[in-house]
Amino acid sequence: LDRVQALQAPRLAASIYTDLGIATFFQDLFDRSVVYFQKAMEIYFETKQFAKVADAMMNVGNVFSAKGDTETAIEYWQKSFTVSQEHGTLHQQAQIQNNLGIAHYKLKRYPEAKRFYATARSIFSRLESKQGLAYVFTNLGEVCFVEGEYEKALQEWEGARRSYAEMDDSHGLAETMLQLAQVHL
Repeated sequence: LDRVQALQAPRLAASIYTDLGIATFFQDLFDRSVVYFQKAMEIYFETKQFAKVADAMMNVGNVFSAKGDTETAIEYWQKSFTVSQEHGTLHQQAQIQNNLGIAHYKLKRYPEAKRFYATARSIFSRLESKQGLAYVFTNLGEVCFVEGEYEKALQEWEGARRSYAEMDDSHGLAETMLQLAQVHL
């Protein structure tokens, strides 16, 4: 870390901190990951890279979600969304809305989850993001299934199946086929 700080190149340092945050996240070193993402966030803020501030906030939210602290994750994602609305991209905003949907689903707040997923779907549709749409279809299907809306779950998962097939994503396609089969059991 001393070497990173000694670089006197804040943008590069922030990028390195982000990479360290990602690497430690995938090693399940969540406390370290938060520190790296927060350091990156500080530098991005100081250098007025506000879209990257929103990314760093989203990453911190992802870490808290992985740690099981869904309420703190929501707080970070809401802050991230606020920054992203002014300085970020539509894709970033859709990702955050999808994350918020997942969080509310975990907390069994199904109407809120559906609302966030609907917003994410609208944005991903506008962007013609097949991957984003596939995620939202999958997530909405899960909410509908839990609520006993089996026909609606089938429709959502069929949308995911089509999206994954168009992308030739065999892993996503296999997962969706299992979800579709679940309705018929």
